[in-house]
Amino acid sequence: MLRLVAARLFYGSRTVAFIWSSLTETQNRGWQEPVGAFLPTRFGSLGVSPGFFSISPAAAVASRLAAWLALAAFAAAAVLAAPCAAQDSPQDFVDPHNAARSDVGVGAVSWDDAVAAYARSYAAQRRGDCALVHSGGPYGENIFWGSAGADWSAADAVASWVSEKRWYDHGSNSCSAPEGRSCGHYTQVVWRDSTAVACARVVCDNGGGVFITCNYNPPGNVVGQSPY
Repeated sequence: MLRLVAARLFYGSRTVAFIWSSLTETQNRGWQEPVGAFLPTRFGSLGVSPGFFSISPAAAVASRLAAWLALAAFAAAAVLAAPCAAQDSPQDFVDPHNAARSDVGVGAVSWDDAVAAYARSYAAQRRGDCALVHSGGPYGENIFWGSAGADWSAADAVASWVSEKRWYDHGSNSCSAPEGRSCGHYTQVVWRDSTAVACARVVCDNGGGVFITCNYNPPGNVVGQSPY
């Protein structure tokens, strides 16, 4: 006799795990219960090979429960890790840019692969020192460094730039930022003539934190002009 039970776990609308269990009654060996899981990830799929356990009928329920709990915990860990792994995707950068632009009535930017190649190349150069040094290239550029850890995300970087909005006065096109601060990161984020953006994120060597760069085409922050 074969009994098959399966469950699919969701994170929002996304399948994060498929857990299955079958319980087979054999003539000579009692019961066998193979248990396995299939976990889709952003890098492909993480499969857990099924293991077979010869068990008695009395132990069948307990065995299934223990196996399912273990696999559910494993799937939950994958779910919790997934957002961190995905925090440097193109959309994770584009969405907060467009939210800030929408707030002031500016059109959306879109991801540009050519600009992305430039951003990745420069971010790789900064991996060794995480220095807040601009690339001096042909695009507009915002850079970010987060120290003490590798959890800094696209959202953190864009939020830090957009936070300068509190010092920017659009009516006079002026900035009241304190010494050592500016409004230029924010004005580049919302610059109306910048229609393409691309970014890159690297974890710096020797625990040096995270370096993030975003590049914009056409570049903004033209002297004497208002961003929108």
